[in-house]
Amino acid sequence: MVIAPLLLLYIHVVAFAVAVGCVLREDARLVSRMPLDVDSLRATARIVASALAVLWISGFGIILVDGSGGLSAIASNPKLLAKIVVVCALTLNGVALHAFAFPSLQKPPAIIGASAHVAAALGATSAVSWAFATFLGISRGIFKLHSFEDLIVAYCLTLAAAVCAASLLVAPILRRKMQRRAATNFALSGQQDLPAQ
Repeated sequence: MVIAPLLLLYIHVVAFAVAVGCVLREDARLVSRMPLDVDSLRATARIVASALAVLWISGFGIILVDGSGGLSAIASNPKLLAKIVVVCALTLNGVALHAFAFPSLQKPPAIIGASAHVAAALGATSAVSWAFATFLGISRGIFKLHSFEDLIVAYCLTLAAAVCAASLLVAPILRRKMQRRAATNFALSGQQDLPAQ
C-alpha cells in the first residue's frame, strides 16, 4: 500500500522539523545576549526527546515497510548505516546533555569554566549531528560514490572542527552567562538570609 510509507515519511519529516526548529532556537538563545533560561532549555529538551523517539519509530517503520530485506539491506546501504550511527550518537549526546550540561547550567559548579566547555562541546555535537543527519536524509546520488567509512570519517572531522570552534567561541559566552547566573543566585540567597528589619 502506497499510503503507509508516505504517512510514515510525513510523520518522520514533521518530527524532524519540530526537533531541528527547537534545537536551532535554543542554540541561538544560548549565544545571544539573553540570560540563561534553564526552564526553557528543559522544556525544549523534552520536546526534542519526544521528537527523537518518533524519528526512531518512524525511521524503522519506513525501513520495514520499504521491504528492503532487513538487517542485510541496512548493512549493504552505506548512507542508511551512517544515518543510524549519527542518530545513535545524537541520542547518546542527548542523554549526556540531560545528565551533565543542564544540571551545570542550572546550578553552576565550582569549576564553571570546565562546565562551560563541556556544555559547548555537547551543544556542538548536537548541532553537527542534526546537520549531518539532514545531509544524509536529503542527499541522493552522491552516496553511491562513497563508502560507509568515508561518511563516518567526514562526520568525525566535521564534529572535531565544530567542537574546537565551540570551545573557542561558545564556551566563553556560556562561562560568562553561568557566572552571572551564579552571582545572581548568590545575591538572592544572601538577601533571603538577611534578618528582618
